[in-house]
Amino acid sequence: KEKIYNLYLDKKEILNQENILAKSFLIYDLTNKKIIYAKKENEKMPLASLTKLMTAYTAINSCNYKDVGILNKMLIASDNDSASKIESECQKKINFIEKMNINAKENGLNMSFVNSTGLDIKKETEASNYGDAVSTIKLIDIFYKNNSNVLLNTTFNTYKGIKNTNEIAQNTPFLIGSKTGYTDISGGNLLTIYEIGTERRFAIVVLGSTKEGRFKDTELLRDYYLKNI
Repeated sequence: KEKIYNLYLDKKEILNQENILAKSFLIYDLTNKKIIYAKKENEKMPLASLTKLMTAYTAINSCNYKDVGILNKMLIASDNDSASKIESECQKKINFIEKMNINAKENGLNMSFVNSTGLDIKKETEASNYGDAVSTIKLIDIFYKNNSNVLLNTTFNTYKGIKNTNEIAQNTPFLIGSKTGYTDISGGNLLTIYEIGTERRFAIVVLGSTKEGRFKDTELLRDYYLKNI
């Protein structure tokens, strides 16, 4: 990893914001608690399947959900049926959607949820769950601190036969977790978290990009961070 990191230190670069397709984005230095580069980072946007991170967090930490295979399928393949199955199982113990919203509030997240999948309520006209860029990064940081063993499974292109919706996962240096999201209304979302050694962690989110553009947006923002910080 150190050799890879050194490749980024050859020259500093200025990132042209016009090259980023996302309507909102954020690079956040988690170690120093510092915004590095951002656009509309406090504006609530449709989360789409980024929702599933809160679904997983609530299932594990509020419901003691144990089926790692279903959690993997939901987070890696962004499988909606798995999210619904988790909600149904946990609903026997808690009001699941209400608990998702309570967990958001208790962790200081500017997020709101009406379902566990992130699917639009009405195609092309009404989204479901919302949150801002700052909150999504807080969420993945909290999730990693509590459930790193689950999140690390999202760093492979394929894990135990489950194909990752993050098509650049395995080729991304320093990646320790990721989650994709896409609907007709939200556009392309991608949330990623990275660790260089044990002393530096940072995260990147793009919201409202395109289905393919979210990957290029993330790569541009990642390279900007690695070359300039």
